[in-house]
Amino acid sequence: MAHPDILNHRRAKEAVNEIAMLLKDNQPIAIGEVVKAGSLGHGTAVPGDFDLDLVIYSPDVDTHTMRYKGFGKWLDQLETFLERQPKVVITKRTKFSVQFKFDDIIDVDLLVSPYWNNQHDFYDFLRGVPKEERYEYSVCAAKWQVEFFEQQPNQVKELIKRAKAWRNKLWSERKLSNKPKSYLISLLVLNAYEKATKRMGTSNTRRIAEATMDELKNLLLNRHGIDIYWEKFYSVGGGMPSGPNLFPTSLPRIVDPANPANNLYDTGVAKSRGQRGDGWSELVENIHSVDLLQRLV
Repeated sequence: MAHPDILNHRRAKEAVNEIAMLLKDNQPIAIGEVVKAGSLGHGTAVPGDFDLDLVIYSPDVDTHTMRYKGFGKWLDQLETFLERQPKVVITKRTKFSVQFKFDDIIDVDLLVSPYWNNQHDFYDFLRGVPKEERYEYSVCAAKWQVEFFEQQPNQVKELIKRAKAWRNKLWSERKLSNKPKSYLISLLVLNAYEKATKRMGTSNTRRIAEATMDELKNLLLNRHGIDIYWEKFYSVGGGMPSGPNLFPTSLPRIVDPANPANNLYDTGVAKSRGQRGDGWSELVENIHSVDLLQRLV
């Protein structure tokens, strides 16, 4: 008999497909593409943790309205449509998303983005946005984040899941406040894994996990000098379209492989309003307890 978490994961995947078809069939706003983003879309979700980011890339969403009035116009239309669906319970509305539970199985953040022809168009848009506002448009990069993780080996995705499970347990049990975001954990573990496999190859799974843990701890203990980026993933047609006014030029930096304007060192840790410091102390103080050898179901 299959483990309950495996059965629940299957049900969650079926629910995701059902939601996508519901949106595509009814078109509450014009739909160019529906992208399963976040941990489920990246293939790094912890078993039993079924939160989904679902991004609608729509030709209805124009950059001028988005830039000066926000996403509210299109989220209003989506919320009105979802309220009429029998399997949907709206749980929250933010300025970036409509949040709902579907069929009592999965929690969904539904977001919208313009339908970009390519990354270059998105980067061109960001150049016209003040630096302090660029993070608000990170949703637009969701499809390229998914593409980036599709190219990563299953071996590292398993290690990312274990790191996220460690984070979830630790922050819950100790009631810590500055919780690192899943995407930050993914990029840190991936960078540590790349360093580990560069030294020793990929053949011995246990040794790779141990070496990745060592690299991860070293990264965090020297966090003020962190310099993580994947240059080739910012290129379109062999060029570097991001330009110096998008790509962060000073350390520490952990640059989103899909969006050079997003430095996860600044945006990847939850902080309370008015909190001093960079919010990394809890993660650094507890990294010695991370266990990437612990198998998940």
